[in-house]
Amino acid sequence: GVVHDRLGVEDGCRILNDIISRKPKFNKWVCTFYYAFCSACVCTWGFGGSWIDIPISFGVGAVIGFFQFVVCPMNTLYSSVFEVSSSIVASFIARAIGSINGGNTFCYASIVQSSLALILPGYIILCGSLELQSRNLVAGSVRMFYAFIYSLMLSFGITLGAALYGWIDHNATSNTICTSNVSPWFRFLFVPGFTVGIALCNQASWKQLPMMVLVSGGGYVVTYFSSLHFKDVTELNATLGCFIIGLIANVYSRVHKRLLK
Repeated sequence: GVVHDRLGVEDGCRILNDIISRKPKFNKWVCTFYYAFCSACVCTWGFGGSWIDIPISFGVGAVIGFFQFVVCPMNTLYSSVFEVSSSIVASFIARAIGSINGGNTFCYASIVQSSLALILPGYIILCGSLELQSRNLVAGSVRMFYAFIYSLMLSFGITLGAALYGWIDHNATSNTICTSNVSPWFRFLFVPGFTVGIALCNQASWKQLPMMVLVSGGGYVVTYFSSLHFKDVTELNATLGCFIIGLIANVYSRVHKRLLK
């Protein structure tokens, strides 16, 4: 409202204080379920998981969601090591399950990546990129460097968790390539589910969900079909998808005079 000159700065600050101080729409247990639901949805279209990997990703995602929404608010000390500890636990469990039947039943890579997808520093990188684009070099550089360190912590935790289970089971699988048996047309259905789940997990407004699904669906459709043509140019595919997302969101903002949030 302040950006579009519909509200003054004082009114905007007052509304922001009300938003920050009010109770969340969904409690910690509901958010934990949403986290697990998102992990199950992103398993197929994001990381090449199969049908049998979906319930496993849901279970491991529920564990990580429990750490984030239940344990972290109770203990500020644990919140400092949440990223490392959660990635260790997810990697350990995922490799243990992925090693069943010699690694021919479950896919370790899709399970661990989908369970950690919601804590990846995507939003931080996005904010940092936008600030660098607007010439806010200090704030943008700080965000980007923090996202870099954050990613290193996650990768360290994943490696350590996999190594710990490998120390217990010498026959543990080390395959990081998944062969999905999910039809691409079914993956299109999981994208809206993931969008709704992650939006509600972040306390989004119900009235914004249809537009969020449209934006994310448009980005995924463009990315998917461009990847069929440019198979070895993943950067171009991601760029085209981001362009469509930014285009639709900006058109929505211009037409309705409000941000897509």
